[in-house]
Amino acid sequence: MKTTILYGCLSLWMAFSATANAADKIRVACMGNSITAGFYNYPTPLGALLGDDYDVRSFGKGGSGVFIEDRFAFDGNYDGVYVRSQEFADALAFNPNIVTIKLGTNDVGEFFFCEKNFWYTDCSKKILRDGVRERFKADYMTLINDVKALPANPRIILCYPVRLYPKGMFGQGAAMDEVIRTEQRAIINEIAAEQGFEVIDLWEPTKDMEENFPDGCHPNHQGSYTIAKAVYQGITGKPFDETEVSSFIPELKTPYCIVNKYNGKVLEVNGTTFGVVTNDFDSGNEAQQFLFENLTYNVFRIKTTFKNSDDAPYYLALKPTAIGLLEIGYNWGASDNILSIQVTPAGDEYFAMGVWNSDAYMGITRFSTTVRGNKRWDSLEDFDKWKIVKTSDMSISAIHPVENAPYQVTIETGDIISVKNAAPLDKIALHAISGQTYTGIITTAVK
Repeated sequence: MKTTILYGCLSLWMAFSATANAADKIRVACMGNSITAGFYNYPTPLGALLGDDYDVRSFGKGGSGVFIEDRFAFDGNYDGVYVRSQEFADALAFNPNIVTIKLGTNDVGEFFFCEKNFWYTDCSKKILRDGVRERFKADYMTLINDVKALPANPRIILCYPVRLYPKGMFGQGAAMDEVIRTEQRAIINEIAAEQGFEVIDLWEPTKDMEENFPDGCHPNHQGSYTIAKAVYQGITGKPFDETEVSSFIPELKTPYCIVNKYNGKVLEVNGTTFGVVTNDFDSGNEAQQFLFENLTYNVFRIKTTFKNSDDAPYYLALKPTAIGLLEIGYNWGASDNILSIQVTPAGDEYFAMGVWNSDAYMGITRFSTTVRGNKRWDSLEDFDKWKIVKTSDMSISAIHPVENAPYQVTIETGDIISVKNAAPLDKIALHAISGQTYTGIITTAVK
């Protein structure tokens, strides 16, 4: 009987602990359209900015908006109605503590806010459709009321849409942005005032950022980072301080080598298989040298100095696929998410590298130099950790494998070199960084 009672208490304690641990994180549901769900979505950097105390998830649906029956009249279906979407249902099932809602961009065009003759005309000549303000507000409240009914009683934060630029939205970005400025912001403010909600201004922070919205509507890395910082400030009440938390800030346009902790070898582009392997460092090998671009918060696009036959650079690409192979490609579009690589501190000046919030951290296996992904954060080993070293700073000390690696070569004093190995050695050849044979004294190899 005592054993049964103890087991029952233990089970109850374990269940309570699991629930308590899950409840430790503040659940944040980001609702919205493609700017929330797209290749360079803002919840990705937002999760990094908020840190481990938050569980940030994107529940965006591309092309969706606030309008319900107006959208049905236009499309003939409800596919573009966010409140009818699976993403919205998933967000409700998440039972978030905080909800951010960023909708409106897909509601500004003809047959929505304005009559058809608004298109291809001056912004000042827009003609609003009858009752459109009232319908937008009513449909927005339909969504909000479902969120308010959640058991978590979430904190609801409304967001202004980001700016639209002239080249976007079929060349009518400027005209449609005028609807956001003069109509949607006022309605959002009205809802917030009546409901006691907070509002995050995403319209003003994205001012003068046309280069960061390549199609006039959707952000690139820097654009999404700007949005994420504004949402971070809205959630926390303070601006994000990059200087205190950034773990790695590379010098742009400076070649780096990426060194594996387990075997001391560096990443190298394999131009034949369009993949990445590890190999011994060679200062003259451009396929081992990488440039960091599009800096946000620990998220980069990584370009090689090695180019293809058309003189186009290759990019490092960890593709979140079933097999998770790390691949190389070139001429990818600016909005392709496989260029987004998260650099996360992994201790002792090493980093884990992979697609943010996925089980696709890159590493090698004990017996292979092929680089693969699909590694979970909680199961990372030395095979999956990397040091980022300027090519100009590469030295023998920079490429030492760690203790207990299969082959560890250490310069001890003067010309004396010791070798440790996990298995007996028949032969060993040591080479200096320049590629010349090293002529030092080799001590007895030991296990």
